[in-house]
Amino acid sequence: KGRIVAIGDLHGDLDAARRVLKLAGAIDARDRWIGKNLTVVQTGDQLDRGDGDRAIVDLLDKLAIESRAAGGQLIVLNGNHEIMNAQGDFRYVTPGGFAAFADMALETPLAHPGQTPSPVRYRAVAFLPGGPYARRLAQRAVVLVLGDNVFVHGGVLPQHVDYGLARMNHEYQAWLAGKARGLTRGPVKI
Repeated sequence: KGRIVAIGDLHGDLDAARRVLKLAGAIDARDRWIGKNLTVVQTGDQLDRGDGDRAIVDLLDKLAIESRAAGGQLIVLNGNHEIMNAQGDFRYVTPGGFAAFADMALETPLAHPGQTPSPVRYRAVAFLPGGPYARRLAQRAVVLVLGDNVFVHGGVLPQHVDYGLARMNHEYQAWLAGKARGLTRGPVKI
């Protein structure tokens, strides 16, 4: 059993994400997993506030695969900013964060000839429940119990435990995957 390192909010800062992963001994200068049996838990909020949020999600997904192959693990949780994006709440997205999803125009019937391309629309296509990035986020939990440790972005209250952490993760993941209703604030205009 190796060391456990927890990493908090990355908020679209790809350079900081790389620096902290290097400091933890998880990656090399080429973003390859070198952590062997190291366990890294990223506790959510990869998104928003910085232009590199898509690159961070992609990097963490790649490293999760590489870490397992090396005998370690990189476990990524979702925080409130991942939930906000799935709800269509983009108030903390930077112009670069919108622009990074311009290729989602190819993924959606919302992009019709003659329509003005909309970076907001393409990010919504990526993150609204059932979208390509929402389905990726659906593979992640919001609460992780690892041995005697509990990892979560914000906190766990007694009512969360009573409700059931596994149940909460399952329902949240089903919603992100587009297989269940929940957590919406009404129709999102895209």
